[in-house]
Amino acid sequence: MLPHPTSLQLSSKLQALKIPTQHAPNHQNDTDPSATACLNAWKEETTRVLEELKDLIHQTEFTRLANTDMAEQVELISVVARFEEENASWTTPRTKALAVEIMQVFSEPTIAVVTEVLIRHIKPVFQRNPHPSLNISTGRKLHRQAGGIMASQDFYENQDWKDNVGLPTLVSWCVRHIKETDYSRVWHLVIPPIMTMIDDYQVPYKLRGVVIVSQLLERVPQDLLKRTGIDGLILKALNNCLGHFDHECSPSLIRLAINASLSLIMLATTSGSSARFDQLCALLGDGVIGTIWLYGDRKPDVIRASIEALPPLIRVLKVGAARYLKALIPQLVHPLCPSPFGSPNVKLQISSLDALATILEFCSPRINDWKCTILDGAARCWVFIMEKKWDIDESEREELKIRLRTVCGMLAKICPSVVQVEFESLIQCDHALFHDLLL
Repeated sequence: MLPHPTSLQLSSKLQALKIPTQHAPNHQNDTDPSATACLNAWKEETTRVLEELKDLIHQTEFTRLANTDMAEQVELISVVARFEEENASWTTPRTKALAVEIMQVFSEPTIAVVTEVLIRHIKPVFQRNPHPSLNISTGRKLHRQAGGIMASQDFYENQDWKDNVGLPTLVSWCVRHIKETDYSRVWHLVIPPIMTMIDDYQVPYKLRGVVIVSQLLERVPQDLLKRTGIDGLILKALNNCLGHFDHECSPSLIRLAINASLSLIMLATTSGSSARFDQLCALLGDGVIGTIWLYGDRKPDVIRASIEALPPLIRVLKVGAARYLKALIPQLVHPLCPSPFGSPNVKLQISSLDALATILEFCSPRINDWKCTILDGAARCWVFIMEKKWDIDESEREELKIRLRTVCGMLAKICPSVVQVEFESLIQCDHALFHDLLL
């Protein structure tokens, strides 16, 4: 019996959409003009094929695809979902839009479909590089790392999964379409690829792993994380992400890793428990302060990313964050002080002021000892803004002024004595200059 004509059309189009391995990050340094021309021609062709595929699946006779033929569903998903990736070398805004429109047909896939995608297109690829800390048959953490102390080195060799371009995007699609009640059925299929990516030595893959972990934490049951020991394994992997400073993706990695760590801690621990407090303190004290700020001080974008992720962590720790004020306040005040060289990092200043405001809100009982340090930094920053000694946009200037007023206003409420003493001294020094700051 011959295949259905539509099936033949589908098969030929999916074959044309297979992404060349040259688009894998490990191959993108190839500057051969002929190779670049071929890849550009392929990208143009994919637009035409995706247009035709969109028309094909919207034909009345083909609506059966979303409900009946699982094999065709799985094949189409495994190919087209990869084009939903944002800013990938193999996509364009048009191909991404087409892929998103096509995948709307599968906006609510059954767990059977997701399972088949995992079994057919994801598990075989990652199975060749088993994670040394995982039982890949159950998705549980191993009590002892398989392969001994050199297992991690072996793990980084022969990484064939990296040549399967767009595979992390497909893993992401699966994770986003698994319901909370179905995770236990596919746990052993989902966790190995996630852990492989987040524990990789290359920052882009670590970043993809962190993004998928964040998606996982939106629906995964708490008891499944804890029962399998994966909560601790993921938390350790996220902590390892905080020491990577030298890649262009490092700021994004650090920002998302801090946020994902916080989400994981809040999910896997109980409110008011010592375990939650200890893990939150480790994230702030060992992760942010003891790793990023200690070793990444020459990377302003990395520092800014960590500071942007700080307010949610402070809100959860509340006054418990006060034990770290000796590190927090100087770090956040430092960007406010004028630099004798070059222009200021306004985005870093704004992030620092936002974090300072959060600390003032939640650590108010311990702020009195730091009132002069905070006011000194705010006043110096204000002088440079008002005297226009920095070449910055007017909109940025206004943003800074608003935040500086906010910090000083909060400081006045927390430490009323500052109004009669320190504020008064500044007003007497230059009423016209400081009046608007110290209203």
